[in-house]
Amino acid sequence: MVEDWNREVLGIEVDFSLPATRVVALLTQLVSCHGVPARIRVDNGPELISQVLQTWCLDQGIDLQWI
Repeated sequence: MVEDWNREVLGIEVDFSLPATRVVALLTQLVSCHGVPARIRVDNGPELISQVLQTWCLDQGIDLQWI
């Protein structure tokens, strides 16, 4: 997770596969530390287009933008 404004790396999760639930867990941790962002920009990887992430973003009031 990289902040676009100042290019600060807020979090990193490394593994061979990252299911959507792990992505949401990392985002939940980052939101608790840094606050809720207005939007999250992601590519179209399977974990990033999942219903789990879309629902989480909707519940948090975050605009999910795909590149």
